[in-house]
Amino acid sequence: MTENATTREDAMQPIVRVRTSDMDLPADECRIPARSEPCTIVIAGATGDLTARKLMPALFNLYCNEGLPESFAIVGCGRTELSDQRFREKMDEALTYESDDRSRRQHFIKSLYYLPLGGAMALAGFLVVLSLARGFMLQRRGRAVKNAG
Repeated sequence: MTENATTREDAMQPIVRVRTSDMDLPADECRIPARSEPCTIVIAGATGDLTARKLMPALFNLYCNEGLPESFAIVGCGRTELSDQRFREKMDEALTYESDDRSRRQHFIKSLYYLPLGGAMALAGFLVVLSLARGFMLQRRGRAVKNAG
């Protein structure tokens, strides 16, 4: 193997983890002034390599830097049959953490859900996802309003 070649195992490792303090930027200049309203993020093909290697770490870093609203849900969809719990376990395995991330990690992982969309029912399943996403958003918006009042 040449020096430039990488193994599949090397490709699965995070390349860089950067925080504002690493770049000598004041954290308050990099923050969003106010958190947005509750939201639901839907990821199609969520059991794929891209989700585990890129999307979840990026979303987790966004969450840790308060770039996601207090109330959010991430709904993964795919052809693979998985439960919410198994999807959470797979995504938890894909993330790397520092010791101070434990409570944040637990809250982030609890906000993950999964809906299988296999076979002839794929379109119907996707419509269910849209309906669930709307329900999560309305439910969490109600919770956010109740907590603010």
